[in-house]
Amino acid sequence: MVDHKKIIYLVIALAGVLLVVELAWAYATLYKSSGSKNITALPTAIQSQKTKISLVAPKTSLTVGEEVTVAVSISSTALTDGTDLVINYDSKFLEVVPAQGVQTPIAVGSIYSQYPNNKLDTLRGIITASGISSEKNGILANGIFGTIVFRAKAMGSAQVSINYLPGATNESNVIETATGKDVLGGVQNLQLVITK
Repeated sequence: MVDHKKIIYLVIALAGVLLVVELAWAYATLYKSSGSKNITALPTAIQSQKTKISLVAPKTSLTVGEEVTVAVSISSTALTDGTDLVINYDSKFLEVVPAQGVQTPIAVGSIYSQYPNNKLDTLRGIITASGISSEKNGILANGIFGTIVFRAKAMGSAQVSINYLPGATNESNVIETATGKDVLGGVQNLQLVITK
């Protein structure tokens, strides 16, 4: 005679085993697909973090009337077609001393072959500059884009900052040759303290 209770327990046990197997399979499938997505996205994230523009000064404490030379440094492993810079400074506390002989705000470096834009808006405290490569395969954007000389005008704390928004092409950016994309992944701004 068939024991119905044993059959019911057997069916429940088999259903439980099947449920555990299905959950394990689903977890493995989801984990594998999300893992592969992360691996695919990782090189792009790493690349964008490698490209950085920094404002570097030998000192950050000045007295009124004193000058400081600020280097605009690009750190990247990307071959680029060009870099655009938009730099804001507090014109209440700082004034730009034009580069000798050229009367432009930035004394350009030698990363790029041409620097078609190099302008100063003293009223708004904005410096804009562009460097472009004439090389077909691009230029390694690594080194000093240029230098800016600031003179302290008044006591206070003055910010010099790179206008940067990830993915925006109307602000500071570094354009990669191979993709035409902005690979700028971060900036380092500068705070200057001015005393009497």
